[in-house]
Amino acid sequence: MKKIALCLSVLLLAACGDSNGTYYGYAEGDYLRLGPRDPGIVSTLTVKEGDSVAAGAPLFSVDAERARLAADQSEAQFQAAEARAADLAAGGRTEEVEAARDQLNQAKADLKLAQENHARATDLVAQGVAPRQRLDEADRALNIARSRVAELENRLRIAALPARDDQVAAARQEADAARAARAQAQSQLDDRSVRAPAAGRVDRVYLRPGEFAAAGQPVISLLPPENIKIVFFVPEPQLQKVSVGADVALSCDGCADNLGGTISFISSGTEFTPPIIYSDNERTKLVYRVEARPTRPQDLNPGQPIRVRLAP
Repeated sequence: MKKIALCLSVLLLAACGDSNGTYYGYAEGDYLRLGPRDPGIVSTLTVKEGDSVAAGAPLFSVDAERARLAADQSEAQFQAAEARAADLAAGGRTEEVEAARDQLNQAKADLKLAQENHARATDLVAQGVAPRQRLDEADRALNIARSRVAELENRLRIAALPARDDQVAAARQEADAARAARAQAQSQLDDRSVRAPAAGRVDRVYLRPGEFAAAGQPVISLLPPENIKIVFFVPEPQLQKVSVGADVALSCDGCADNLGGTISFISSGTEFTPPIIYSDNERTKLVYRVEARPTRPQDLNPGQPIRVRLAP
């Protein structure tokens, strides 16, 4: 109601803008109304109304136990997926490779023995000391030893190889999905604590610890100094005197001297039209909303009456 009364007063005074380019307005703030992204009970509140906070300062948080457990779970799943992908890409385990190598060495020793037995049997058969059957048995033993060595050489090669390309690719995709899930869970956990997006002053506290906050419901409102603007009204016949980017001089009761600003917005339509038939005699009652950004917004408070003078 105070703001409505102030606006009506300003609109009435707007028509009284003097010929020197002085108009009447007020300071207005674009408040940041901050709430949680996800619903929850407000657990901490680190500020109070009137506090000045720096950008990034903690403001409040909502209960985060379930979000923290979800983040821990996603971290464990990511670590497991990373380990599986690395294991498949690296090939056989060291123990498996060493075991295959030991078996191969034993098979090579057996092959050497089979070769010696075969040579001895060949000599004995040639001398007529041993029957032909002994040479046939030595041949079979030598062939078996050679086959065993070839088999174990192949097994060692396979044990040292990484998994197939498609298996490695699938494992890496699983690790990427786990990484994304971990990032999402961590983001949801971080969202439970709200920090100041900009430096400013805490204007209102709407909810306190123990109260339930719906998703997006404001818990506090913050007013950065740069979000303070001056609103004033220019009669229609004098609209050509103002332009976006033009400098203005500002003054108010208790304000510092040499307070200035720059016009940042001019409305495209009238802010107030009296309930009468339009005529040239009534044009002065048509006013346009104009906004200016003060050079020292920290010196002003929303709702404060302001006199605006156009630069000559």
